[in-house]
Amino acid sequence: MPNSKVCICVPTYNTEKTLARTLDSLARQTYADFEVLIVDNCSTDNTRDVAQQFVDRDTRFALVIADEHGSAEDNFNRCIQLARGKYSAIFHSDDIYHPEMIAAQVEVFESDPAIGVVFTQANEIDENDNLIGKRFCPTVVHKKHAGKLNFSEALSLVLGYGNIFICPSAMMRTTILKDTITTWRGKEFKSSADLDTWLRAMQVADGYIIDRALINYRVSSVSFSYHYNFLRTETADYVKVIQAYVDTYRQSLSDRDLINFRLELFKDIVNQAISHLILGEREQARRKLLSELSAKVVRHSMINSRRLKFLLFAIVSLLLTILPLGGRSINILRKIRFGR
Repeated sequence: MPNSKVCICVPTYNTEKTLARTLDSLARQTYADFEVLIVDNCSTDNTRDVAQQFVDRDTRFALVIADEHGSAEDNFNRCIQLARGKYSAIFHSDDIYHPEMIAAQVEVFESDPAIGVVFTQANEIDENDNLIGKRFCPTVVHKKHAGKLNFSEALSLVLGYGNIFICPSAMMRTTILKDTITTWRGKEFKSSADLDTWLRAMQVADGYIIDRALINYRVSSVSFSYHYNFLRTETADYVKVIQAYVDTYRQSLSDRDLINFRLELFKDIVNQAISHLILGEREQARRKLLSELSAKVVRHSMINSRRLKFLLFAIVSLLLTILPLGGRSINILRKIRFGR
């Protein structure tokens, strides 16, 4: 349906185990005027067979196969090139979408021409589709901003709370996706290229977060983000994104924004240090912690319990660079670092 109002691209690569559930959830949407482009990156399993089953029975679905296998970034950029219609989204091939997902997002766009990108909240599911939690979204988004955010508000919230935007929930006006975004900057920001994309979009239009969990977001031990975060000892990709935006917009940021930025850098160092300890690299952990701990960081960490938590993690970690580390201590560190 090339003349549809909404174009949903689903990039795939060896996702035979989850793709059918994703596509089935899209087929069940209450909104009718949309198409789904399954953009396959030369899968070597049965992904294309699964996709073809939907193409054969539903004219809203089409399969696009890359000429040769490329990176995930290449496939995301291919989706941007293929996007058409009034609104476009790049939905993931392992998540499950609520039947009212597309309808709710289109309703927001149609009600306010100033909005350029729409997100939703999300539940978390495991590899077996079991509900295991809800993705965090600060209450201030809806209590103070009623869900609608301009660029400065969005950047301020990101500095205060991290990446609050659910990547596979995002839908964008196609003109913004193709004329402003143009490419997914994965080489520069890797696993946090999505956050860079949303901030770029909100430089030209407002964003909106629907206060409903309209996606079941899969948290999987085989996902890229899981393996990226496991025992990471280098600067987080997320930090590279906020560093770039703080460098560009520092003059317009509030004192609180800059304090939050400093504390995000500190949190990242603490996470790196914990990973070093788990790996038995005590000296590296000690050097990093001592380079960041200061009276100012201690004072600013008192602003709320979330910030204070990382100060306590830092102090405990620093002690553990001196004390003997047994198996129980390692397990505690793993619990702190990964929540399990």
